[in-house]
Amino acid sequence: LAVEKLRADFVVSQRELDVSLPLGQLQLRLRVDRIDKLADGSLMIIDYKSGRSKVQDWLGERPAKPQLLLYGIAAPGAASVLAFAQLRPRDSKFVGLGSVAAAPGIGTDIARLAQERMQATDWESLNQCWQANLERLAAEFVAGAARVDPLATSSCSWCGLQPLCRVGAIEEEPE
Repeated sequence: LAVEKLRADFVVSQRELDVSLPLGQLQLRLRVDRIDKLADGSLMIIDYKSGRSKVQDWLGERPAKPQLLLYGIAAPGAASVLAFAQLRPRDSKFVGLGSVAAAPGIGTDIARLAQERMQATDWESLNQCWQANLERLAAEFVAGAARVDPLATSSCSWCGLQPLCRVGAIEEEPE
């Protein structure tokens, strides 16, 4: 509540909203944790997280945590902010990006924040990049693309599929 008190005027407009999103040939069912209506009429889409959150997980051709990006696509043009509400003891905060600084922790300098990982200079172009990336990933999924390509080497330490994994085989292949 102390973090919420730092925000400009807003109204909680939706909680636990079920949304259906067609993404190419893929049909997704999503549940948005919370949508706030800001004073300017635009929306802040919020996803609660108990772990650490960072906007870098949204950047690049394969976003590590695309959930909020999908929510933004489901509300085209209406969302001016996408944010994690990080709920951790002594470390509760908003972490997000947007066209308006709707709360502390929301970055608005898209050109600087996206830098080399995305070809985006503003909020609109960043959303277009996200949509293109997610549509491409959905099309690859529907086509059966299953490359062995973990986003981080640490992924292998908590994956339960080591007996089936081909990462080691790929590393051993001669060039």
